Amino acid sequence: MSFIRKWAASTVVLGFLLILANEYHFAPRGCNDCGIVWGFPFPFQRTETFGSSVQMLWAGAIADVTTVLMMAVVAAFAWSSVARRSRPPTT
Repeated sequence: MSFIRKWAASTVVLGFLLILANEYHFAPRGCNDCGIVWGFPFPFQRTETFGSSVQMLWAGAIADVTTVLMMAVVAAFAWSSVARRSRPPTT
C-alpha cells in the first residue's frame, strides 16, 4: 500500500509540473489570434485561430499521460529504494 501512495503522489507532482511546463513554454504572449500547438513533450492540442476551432491530438495526449505514469512508477521505485536505505538497521 505504501508503494501505491508514493506512486499516486509522484503522479500528481509530475502531472502538475508538466502542466506548469506547458503554461510557461506555450503561453501566447502579445498575440490575440495565434494558433499554437500545445503540449510537452508531445503536442496534444491545436488552439483555435479566427477561422478554426480547437483540435485534440489524441496520440499526443495518450503519449503524455503514458509518459507521466511511467515516470511516476520510476520515481516511486526510486523513492522506495532511498527510503529503504535511509532506515537505521534493526538489531
